[in-house]
Amino acid sequence: EFRRVLFRSGYTPNQLSAGMYHVVSSMNAVLPPTQRVSGELKVMRDAAELARVGNSSLEDTTYALASAMNALHAPISDTTKITGELNSIVGSGDMTMTDLVDSLKSGILPAAHVAGISLQSLGAAMATMGDEGTRGAMAGTRLRMAIALLSSPSEASAKVLDTLGMSSKEATSRSAAMAKARSEEHTSELQ
Repeated sequence: EFRRVLFRSGYTPNQLSAGMYHVVSSMNAVLPPTQRVSGELKVMRDAAELARVGNSSLEDTTYALASAMNALHAPISDTTKITGELNSIVGSGDMTMTDLVDSLKSGILPAAHVAGISLQSLGAAMATMGDEGTRGAMAGTRLRMAIALLSSPSEASAKVLDTLGMSSKEATSRSAAMAKARSEEHTSELQ
């Protein structure tokens, strides 16, 4: 199977093994033993396609996809869906796949997931930031910090939320409810 991935992807064995290292290292503990090899190869195949389409480093793209799968606690069956969402994020804003990969390295996905922010909503924010000239690691770091501040607000941010008539818990709850509604709407559109 690895040879088939190698042949179809157009990447060298060294490039594929560097990418596969991230998949195996990060996903081996979360995959059931019966799914490890086939699941890891699926992630690798999708990452190779995403890197090829996005003209980005295979190793970095594989790292980003495997990290996204882990942060979102996504099953292997969602690999293609998450790959498509990452590609869609790049396509909807002024950013490259490398910009997206750099932003994901900031730890934005776990922070967003804990705060109840969907990948689509996070992508929309990153696309908007890209359109405004803030990309890559800077965009990821700024969004992660904004999420952290809104999740556990300081006195100053609590006052701002209070003037808007809501608490940080309510803002997070509303954001999660909107993300869930968008996700359900998107799912119904696909059916």
